[in-house]
Amino acid sequence: MKLPYDRHIDLPPTTLGGLAQEFQKKLGNRTLRVVGDPNLAVKRIALSWGNCSLLPGAPYLNSDCDALVIGECQDWDLIAYAQDLIASGRKKGLIVLGHIVSEQWGMEYAATWLRGFVPEVPVKFLPLVEPYWNLKKPVFEINTKVSP
Repeated sequence: MKLPYDRHIDLPPTTLGGLAQEFQKKLGNRTLRVVGDPNLAVKRIALSWGNCSLLPGAPYLNSDCDALVIGECQDWDLIAYAQDLIASGRKKGLIVLGHIVSEQWGMEYAATWLRGFVPEVPVKFLPLVEPYWNLKKPVFEINTKVSP
């Protein structure tokens, strides 16, 4: 299926579990979620930052990608669709990073970009802390400090 814009990335061969661990490590993600076989071979992924609903999520999962990596979705549509694909025998995976983790780098870039052409307005990037924690590593923190 030809998608209106290409969000596919070819990777060195890995597994769904290995890819999820890499995202978790590099993003400091405490609550990443994964649907699919952790041993699934992954060479090509599709990406959709922020919210990804059933559309365009279903076309991405039905493309030539092995896994779809998204920011967030509703459990009752895209996650259920991914589970149904896998139950039907399709070799697919879904990695859900979380809203803040998937968009924060873009917000940091946006602050830098705005400073470049609106120098008279002070623009600061204010990082957010992922609001969730997990049972293996319960962490609660709210960082309200703004560095100069």
